[in-house]
This record gives sequence, C-alpha cells and structure tokens, in this order.
Amino acid sequence: MVVLTARDEKRGLEALESLKHSGLSDYLIFHQLDVADPKSIASLADFVKKQFGKLDI
Repeated sequence: MVVLTARDEKRGLEALESLKHSGLSDYLIFHQLDVADPKSIASLADFVKKQFGKLDI
C-alpha cells in the first residue's frame, strides 16, 4: 500500500486519479500532509496507525 500525500488536497487527489488510471488503484490512498505543520504530521500518523497498525519505511 502507498499513501500519497500533498499539502494541496485538490492537487493530491488529481495526482491520485492520474496514478489510478495507470492501474495502481488497488495500492494507493491519499492523505493531506504539510510536513511543516506538526498537527498535520500527527494527523497522518494517527491515520496510518488506524488504517495499518504500523508504518514500514
């Protein structure tokens, strides 16, 4: 599974749709993220923990 992130939600969702048309739809999800914003980082961490239980990098 790949979590695609972007600061701009509209552009992130557009990128997601473009990648889905390449046949990767079963492996992609989007979550908004601004790496300069601690609340945004915490939100992504919570999302990953709830969705997957852990993060493998």
